[in-house]
Amino acid sequence: MNPTKAQQQAINSDSPNILMIAGAGSGKTATLIARIQRLVSEGVSPSSILCLTFTRKAANELKERLTKLIGASATKKIWAGTFHSISYRILSQWGSKIGYQTDSGKSITVITPEESEDLLKEIIKAYKYDGTLKSISEARSVLAHDGTEPEDLNIKRIIGEYHARLKECNAVDFDLLLLEVQKLFKACPAALEFYQTKFDHIFVDEYQDTDQVQYNLHEILKPKHLFCVGDSDQAIYGWRGANIGIILAFEEAHAGAEVIKLEECFRCADVIVGRANALIDHNENRIEKTLIGATGNEGVFEVALDSSPEFVAEYLSEYLAFEDPKEIAVIARTHRALEAIERACVEKCLNVLRVGKATAEIEATESFKFMRAYLRLAMNPRDNIAFLTANKIGFRQNLKDIWQHANNHGCSWYEAYGDTDPITSEQDLIEFYEQTCAYLEMEPEERVIEYLQTNWPGITADDWLAEYSLKDSQLELEKKNFDKITLLTAHAAKGLEWDNVLIADFEEEKFPSKTAIRSGNLEEERRLAYVSFTRARKRLILFSTHGKYSRFISEAYNLDSQSIAQAA
Repeated sequence: MNPTKAQQQAINSDSPNILMIAGAGSGKTATLIARIQRLVSEGVSPSSILCLTFTRKAANELKERLTKLIGASATKKIWAGTFHSISYRILSQWGSKIGYQTDSGKSITVITPEESEDLLKEIIKAYKYDGTLKSISEARSVLAHDGTEPEDLNIKRIIGEYHARLKECNAVDFDLLLLEVQKLFKACPAALEFYQTKFDHIFVDEYQDTDQVQYNLHEILKPKHLFCVGDSDQAIYGWRGANIGIILAFEEAHAGAEVIKLEECFRCADVIVGRANALIDHNENRIEKTLIGATGNEGVFEVALDSSPEFVAEYLSEYLAFEDPKEIAVIARTHRALEAIERACVEKCLNVLRVGKATAEIEATESFKFMRAYLRLAMNPRDNIAFLTANKIGFRQNLKDIWQHANNHGCSWYEAYGDTDPITSEQDLIEFYEQTCAYLEMEPEERVIEYLQTNWPGITADDWLAEYSLKDSQLELEKKNFDKITLLTAHAAKGLEWDNVLIADFEEEKFPSKTAIRSGNLEEERRLAYVSFTRARKRLILFSTHGKYSRFISEAYNLDSQSIAQAA
């Protein structure tokens, strides 16, 4: 790495609180890694370093690159992972302090969203609640991301019962992980003191997408050195609780904080950088910065005056026929748009990967659902929720008899069922999947076997369950050697890059969305467009039908809508 002046400042500064504003393509990961390398070379213990990321892909990349610089043994001592995976790790070690069974290697399991919904419906019915599941889900979301308890006593009672039933099963849901760790720190000062003493250096990536609960987690640990990396122009998760105000108020919250701006873009062609700057300048709630093109490549930025899926597919087959498929991405605002584009591409015999589709189809199969539930029961026989899932598909027992036996003997439903030791934690997943299919009298599916071979090979079943439960949407893009055009949503594209990027349906009421226009929440939509623009290294094509142009095109060109056709 040949660092710029700003990167050198970020690598070498010893300020206790640093906010690195990292523009798109400005080398933030390389800078962060170089800083960690410098700390370790100067005698900082790797075990005193905690790196919090927002995707498993980002954590894996961090660890892979660190291994090359400081070695595998030192890298293993660094705690690097998503907020949720780190929280799971802490809860697995200390959960017994707040009522979980974590002694003797017992596992806490993470239930699926589908199981969460089923359990809530059951509780709502039992409590004769006359409200909606949506109101409960919204209250749970506020609690998970903001930490605020619901004011409605009925909703609060239902959520309390939901949490109690999960704990009876030695289980959590995805959103509950961070809350339970913070509950642990309040209930057990020894646990909090342990981690406060352990972590001298905390790094937080994608700081612009931090929610209040995540913020509370790193603040309560009070590290000697806090290094946050983010960009207010790339804050795109407000809809799921992220609070852009956290990054905007960093200096106010951390007296004497140092702010370092990385403004040289080494990824995007100059014209793309210029249009992206012009677009994002229309936002008011941001930390001021101006990207500078550093590639020396003028590149291509164009508007194609047809947004139909058929035209997108035709453009791919005609104009990008000789480009490397791995270096082509089609980004859309919604999954529905991608589905139509995928159909059009298949008709053109184009080889495409729609991110999330293959995984979702595999995980929806009965054999996969049963295998995962059965595996959870092997690791955690108290997991009554997994038993219900398994019973729907394979056990098919009289639940009344199971419940009665469990109540009479003080055991779990699975123990009442009588089959308590199907596998060991070391047993191969594929072998277990094949045994599962034999139990169900189903034929093992090659796509499921390939899925298991590709994702998390060579680890224990217990580790696989944890990894699976905490995975993120970019999972499929970790597969090696796929030779396909990538189709994905703008949110899923965050953190990725290609030589050629096509943005489909770049029209009013689509991008920006109709909801954003009606609510007046255009700044986040503009940031999402900015993120989409800056995924492209060399060529960026916007597809927009005449008369329906997105206002973001006008802003990027600094032209009125009537002049767009001439510019295109």
